[in-house]
Formats: sequence, structure tokens, C-alpha cells
Amino acid sequence: MASMFMPDGDGLGGLLGDLIGTNPKIQVMSESFDPGAGDPIAVYRLDDDSLAGMCVVSLPQAARIGALIAMLPVGAAEDAEKTGALSDSLADNFTEVMNICAQLFSSGGAEHVRLEAVFTERSSLPKEAEKLLGASAERADFSISICDETAGSLSVLTT
Repeated sequence: MASMFMPDGDGLGGLLGDLIGTNPKIQVMSESFDPGAGDPIAVYRLDDDSLAGMCVVSLPQAARIGALIAMLPVGAAEDAEKTGALSDSLADNFTEVMNICAQLFSSGGAEHVRLEAVFTERSSLPKEAEKLLGASAERADFSISICDETAGSLSVLTT
């Protein structure tokens, strides 16, 4: 299995900023982000269907990303925070952003990577993705603040 490209904060912030129309503040975190209930996990695959990596985002930031890309009012994101789950429209919008973020793994001549799916229940993750989440994987953990809101977390894990 080839080693995957690990995106940095600048690349991640630039891509997200282009998509959502505002530049998020991204800082490297010293601690690993452990997703909780409702935090979406995007799982990426190589063309041979082997696991390439994952992108794990705290629910409040996923909701903001989903709202901003569709120019929805901030109330849609706030509702998701209150209910602890993304609405169908926010989930669809967030999934589209995660689909585009597959290119973060393919930079630097790495193999082609595609989004398999975004999972909001850890119990529904493919076994090898769950294993990667608990392993000492190559990872980068970021604090992300969008529109000067409270910072959340975004982690990228690669195989």
C-alpha cells in the first residue's frame, strides 16, 4: 500500500475557504481529536478499494461548512448543534465538500483517492476505518474556526 499525502493546514484552509467563501482559521492541535456522537467521518478509498484515509470533523464545524456552501442562514447550523445531528440538507452539502476534499490526499503525485461515504455513526464505519481511527495512524489534527465562531476540530488520518 502506498503512503498517502498528508495535507497541511494551509492546503486545507485554502480549499475550504474557496468552497465556503470565507477563510477559516486553522491551527495545528497538539492533542488528537476523538470524534463523539454525531461528528461526521468521511472515509476515502483508493481505486483498488483499499482505505486511503479519513477526515473527521466536529459536528458544529460540519454544520457551518454545510450551511455556508449553500448560503443557508447560520440558524441552520445552530439547529444542528442543538439537535446533535446534521439535517439532510446540511449532510448532503457537507458530503459534497468532503467529496471535493478527496483531492487533498492526492496532492504531490499520490494515487487517486475518492470519497466512499460520510458516516455519522461510528458503529456504521467500515471495520478498517474504525481500526485506523483507534490506531497510531499518520494524522494531522487541526483546530478550525469558521466566521469567528468557537473553534471546533478537524482531523485527517492517512494509511
